Amino acid sequence: MKKVVNVPTMRLARKIKRKLMVATRRSRTAQVEPGRSDYGNGNRVINPPKLDKTKITFKGTNNILFFEAPDTILSHSSITFEGSNAVVYISKHYITYRKHRYKIYAQADTTVFIGKDVNFHLGSDSMAYIAASEGSNVVIGDDCLFSLNLWIRTSDGHAAYDSVTKRRINPAGSVFIGDHVWIGQDVTVLKGSRIGSGCIIGAGSIVTGKTIGSNCSCAGTPARVLKHGVFFDKPNINRFSGKQLEEIEKCDRDDWIYNADKTTLSMDNIDKTLRSLSTSSEKLAYIKEHLTEEGLRNRFFIAHIDNKDSKLK
Repeated sequence: MKKVVNVPTMRLARKIKRKLMVATRRSRTAQVEPGRSDYGNGNRVINPPKLDKTKITFKGTNNILFFEAPDTILSHSSITFEGSNAVVYISKHYITYRKHRYKIYAQADTTVFIGKDVNFHLGSDSMAYIAASEGSNVVIGDDCLFSLNLWIRTSDGHAAYDSVTKRRINPAGSVFIGDHVWIGQDVTVLKGSRIGSGCIIGAGSIVTGKTIGSNCSCAGTPARVLKHGVFFDKPNINRFSGKQLEEIEKCDRDDWIYNADKTTLSMDNIDKTLRSLSTSSEKLAYIKEHLTEEGLRNRFFIAHIDNKDSKLK
């Protein structure tokens, strides 16, 4: 007997199925509203920011978005929690009305920490992109200076394998950027990179999982150390002229020269601890205790590492 297919009924069934799928996705997704802190499913915003054409979305459960300063302004930004048990921690800025402009993607079990007084360039067509994946972390120290179109990624986004062993060869890796680091325009910082405090990364560089010692200048694709024993000052000197230019020919300060001491932290230990913590509340408590203490000047110091890719002067 020939089977009779009722086409209108099948179409209706598919339509109902699509609606149910959309409703299910919406039930798991919450978008941040000004002043609201509890978004259900364990998702929280602590010290909700002021939003200016900004979208913050929770797609998982038990995530925490933490702002040290309740008067933070997010402008033309987006922060998306794609999974569960992630933390994004945004520290205060010395300019109380400072606008932040970036796109942050936090996958399951990841942490993104942005330190105090970090300047992201606010170009009309530029933005910083930070993507933490596969349970890895992004830690950015205090007093950093980031130019246009910065990319920070902890994963390649796709798995690659050895053709003989069939084992994966490109695991994710956390990214650490120390205190007082200047990163130029159109720089990409890839998985596993460690950049010590006081470094300068030249425009257009790609940092490919390298460990860069403190107070080094680097550039290139891939980035290579060009000189160590350097430091920089943050004020923009583009409009300087005459006497102002003469005055900056020398800087008799040691504020941004870093050395190992008892306050120096192990980036590997920080990473291992954050990965071992199973809940966002535990991650937040660890951040508050270990990454926000002031006065640890040399906490992210990294000793110089000479390698074949360096061109030291």
